Amino acid sequence: MSVPSQPSLSADDAVSPSQIDASCRLAVLGLFVGAALWLAIGTALWLVASLKLIGPDFLSHCPCLTYGRVKPAATNAFIYGFASQAALGVALWQLCRLGRVLLTHTVVWVIGSKFWNLGVALAVFGILAGDTTGIEGFEAPRYASPVLFVAYSVMAVCALLTFRERREPTLYVSQWYLLAALFSFPWLYSTAAALLVFAPVRGVLQVVISGWFANGLKTLWLTPLCLASVFYFLPKLTERPLHSRALAAYGFWLLAIFGGWGGIAVGLPVPRWIPAVSTTAAGLMLIPVLAVAVNCWLTIEGNWRKLLASPALRFIAFGLVCYIVTGVMSALGASHRLSSIRRLTSYTEAHQMLFLFGFVAMTLAGAIYYIVPRLTQQEWARPTFVNFHFGVAAAGVLLCIVTFLPASLKQGFGMADAGKLFPEILNSILPFIRVGTFGVILIAAGNVAFVVNLIWTCARFLAANCPCQEWLAVSVKPATAGAAR
Repeated sequence: MSVPSQPSLSADDAVSPSQIDASCRLAVLGLFVGAALWLAIGTALWLVASLKLIGPDFLSHCPCLTYGRVKPAATNAFIYGFASQAALGVALWQLCRLGRVLLTHTVVWVIGSKFWNLGVALAVFGILAGDTTGIEGFEAPRYASPVLFVAYSVMAVCALLTFRERREPTLYVSQWYLLAALFSFPWLYSTAAALLVFAPVRGVLQVVISGWFANGLKTLWLTPLCLASVFYFLPKLTERPLHSRALAAYGFWLLAIFGGWGGIAVGLPVPRWIPAVSTTAAGLMLIPVLAVAVNCWLTIEGNWRKLLASPALRFIAFGLVCYIVTGVMSALGASHRLSSIRRLTSYTEAHQMLFLFGFVAMTLAGAIYYIVPRLTQQEWARPTFVNFHFGVAAAGVLLCIVTFLPASLKQGFGMADAGKLFPEILNSILPFIRVGTFGVILIAAGNVAFVVNLIWTCARFLAANCPCQEWLAVSVKPATAGAAR
């Protein structure tokens, strides 16, 4: 069953896309620029962490740049600074476009985004200073969590008020995922903050809640936001309706039901039913992944030339493939037999990089490459940077995966062999880590091109539309004319 590609409105209720873009331009571009800056910081920190794996003495004289601080700081900068902020900007634009409505409370939204950046800064630099909770997945200091939560609440309320004022009654698949993500994040974040930081539970329950939060942040927050972009831009850029709304609903509800049950590793000293349920849920998550894959495949089938014609579609298609591979890796990695081999290996690093840099970053970049020219009403400042970004970033992600996965197997089987010493195992995987570090360098180069292109384009737009130009034109021309006389 196909869905209509465009909403139907009466002439009296119609709002032009240019009016919608003008209403949300300030808020969306502000989020994109802030996300780009945090992407640059997070990528730099991630590169430092990768270099420390092959040279532990690199920047060893600086306590704030030790691996135990740099890696969680890089992860927080990427997830909260770039991914969440860029996804909120894309979500806001989609809510306005799909609802055929102007953005409400723009000033309040902008203020909320400023406080969000303040919270991210407190989290990242607090971690680098050593003021961290030490809890995996929730390393932000306790003074950063309330700022992030309040800032998000302000932006989410503005987004929901905009959704309420929509003029298009039909709910599209993208709106399902956006609303699910908007309601999931405060539940996840407030629960983790309460039970891990402000009223911490005791013992091994901290590990259980930490794993639950880290998994939920991936499956119930970042994944729905990115899938909303997939379901919005894939039919739009291929100029074909979504293949099946029913199949999309099937995948959506399975993700909502099973997405929050994973994250509990096998082998923890907890009742056996907890990791058993978590493993089962991780296996069942393959079903919504396959539902998304089949739906998107049948939507784009026979129209593959669009991938070459549209840079934004290339990014989103690559991100979709990474999402499918990530789902398969999650299901396989949760099994008891493979879990005993891949634990404490680079398998986790490969999975994380494929999800963050392959699925999330590439999907959001594709959405931004489509949205920004419509908000600024001009082309990108450096169009060649777009192709460069895709080429080196995709190559970097693939290079990391094909090196970290064999390294993880070598580590896992080596640690299972009682006759091998741990330093011997590390030396055997060092060539893989070096090649993987080169992949991180390629990803960093692509991200730099993306950040420079985005900031350059926004700066050029501001220079062309600065209100000071009219004042200068009025005040300078008479003086020039007087001098001529």
